[in-house]
Amino acid sequence: MKININTIEDDLEGKWWLHIHSSNFGFQGRISDLNSHEISVDDILIHKQIKEGDRFPTIRYHKVLDKGTSRVENDAVKELLASKLVDYVRKHKKLPYSCKVAKFFSNGSAQINYKPTDYDSFALKIVPKVHGVNNTEVFFKNLPSSENPIKVEPKAPSKAPGKQWEIPSSTDPNKKYTVTYTEDGNWTCTCPQFAFRRAECKHIKECKKKL
Repeated sequence: MKININTIEDDLEGKWWLHIHSSNFGFQGRISDLNSHEISVDDILIHKQIKEGDRFPTIRYHKVLDKGTSRVENDAVKELLASKLVDYVRKHKKLPYSCKVAKFFSNGSAQINYKPTDYDSFALKIVPKVHGVNNTEVFFKNLPSSENPIKVEPKAPSKAPGKQWEIPSSTDPNKKYTVTYTEDGNWTCTCPQFAFRRAECKHIKECKKKL
């Protein structure tokens, strides 16, 4: 079914939305059309915003219902994904996309990490009595991993770069970020701040002074 994500209300602003397809763990980190986006019941929509003065984004989770969505907390997301993970393994004899076995506990439980990006990670705990798995070590033994079932939307092509600079990170001297000024007048940077906020970062400001 289709949904207008712009109509979902929480205390955040902006158009930074992500989508977890709970049936197959497919992940969309870039939603091109927020006005009409395809979703399914039990999918998770993630809304992020870096507020003024913060270094890291504030995150809100929304679970898709038969009609509309419901705001949920991180623990509820992990509980839902843990159940969906067990269902997926039983059906496909594979681990879902971006899932890895982290460890087994003495009480028979297992932790499976779902990490579709460097910035999005969920530690899923599989409990034998809760999820109907008699032996988690046997259940998850030697399972291959699945590919992302969601086709990644290609970025729109842009004109060739007019200028580029390599700017060292202020916190890690071994890391550099690439600032690009395109012939059509757009500025981009490979630093996390620009990736998260799509706003002018200090690296872009520094390069503007060089023009």
